[in-house]
Amino acid sequence: MGRSGKVSKTAKKNAVARAKLNAKNPAITDKIASEELTDEQVDVIADADRKTDGAAGVSAEFIDAVANAGVDGARGVAADFVTDHANADGTQTEHDRQRLLRKAHKFGTDRRTEAIMLDGDKASINKLWAAAEKRADDYYRHDGGRDLAIDKHPRTRAQRLFDAIVDIVEDGLSVNDSARNAAGGDPASSHANAAAPGGSPSGSKRHTPKVTSVKPTIVIAATLDKVSGLDPDAAAEMVGTGPIADSVLAEYIAADVDIVGMIFGLDGQPLWLGRSTRLASHAQQLALIVRDKRCVLCGADASLCKAHHIMPWNAPAKGETDITKLVLVCDSCHHHIHDNHQTIYRDPGSRRWRLRPALPHKIAPSRPPKPGDGQAPQRT
Repeated sequence: MGRSGKVSKTAKKNAVARAKLNAKNPAITDKIASEELTDEQVDVIADADRKTDGAAGVSAEFIDAVANAGVDGARGVAADFVTDHANADGTQTEHDRQRLLRKAHKFGTDRRTEAIMLDGDKASINKLWAAAEKRADDYYRHDGGRDLAIDKHPRTRAQRLFDAIVDIVEDGLSVNDSARNAAGGDPASSHANAAAPGGSPSGSKRHTPKVTSVKPTIVIAATLDKVSGLDPDAAAEMVGTGPIADSVLAEYIAADVDIVGMIFGLDGQPLWLGRSTRLASHAQQLALIVRDKRCVLCGADASLCKAHHIMPWNAPAKGETDITKLVLVCDSCHHHIHDNHQTIYRDPGSRRWRLRPALPHKIAPSRPPKPGDGQAPQRT
């Protein structure tokens, strides 16, 4: 494969990892032959096996869970397995190794564009990426948001992320947007104006809260025993990233951050709001991120997700904003559920979330028409 020149380095690396895994555990070979596992799922198992010093490749329970999760859910299953098998010493050692190897490299691409590659520890990279995704989401709403067809937007998601990272580097991670506005700056940056043909893109007609900081919300989960020093061998987890080193945890605790205590019952459900409000509270959003960690359907990062009512709020059956009746889904899956009149439920056997056609009392009415020019913005 290596000499043929027809296979990418990644494909060669994955093929070698799969071969080693099959030799180590013949049961995986049997599952591939019976089509219980795909090559993509075996790649996920091999990656988890490397991160857990060989534990994943011999765990029948883990392998069965990956097989039952399908391709979309396999990475989430693997992430949870890696987190459960992490320890403080090993995580710190891996962080130190990544920090030692950190580098930045500027190069030209085959598209005749310029690129910068940042290669380093996952905590730093994910902090920057989370900030970029948050600001890019602000640009999405400024460019038209959901009120404008995606092919009419002046920028693609990749272009918004590029503009966001450039602006973050120029402004600093803690710039206050209101201060920039007072100085005469555009809240969607000079890059937004340059991207739109014929001038600045129009803002979204949908009401959105004003964002006054580009700092992202980064959720770190740690037990009380870990924070208090009673369980030093445990590893804290940056939700969406995985286990983090104790030195990274110490930096966040020492910084000006909010420490939120959550007490979980038997089903891990801390907050109920009933019909008193439609939108999930900030505390509920945090609780969902800690509980679900990612989109429960496709495994998308929590930063791309929102709270979804299992029973739609405005459906005939009238959903409630209780933590037991909310679930974390990404925008894409959220649209898919509503547009296709489906309902989400938890399979009692596998304990995984799945979709099925919704009964009439669970279908929310169509959204009201979008406002025309000169009309007041929708507030939903």
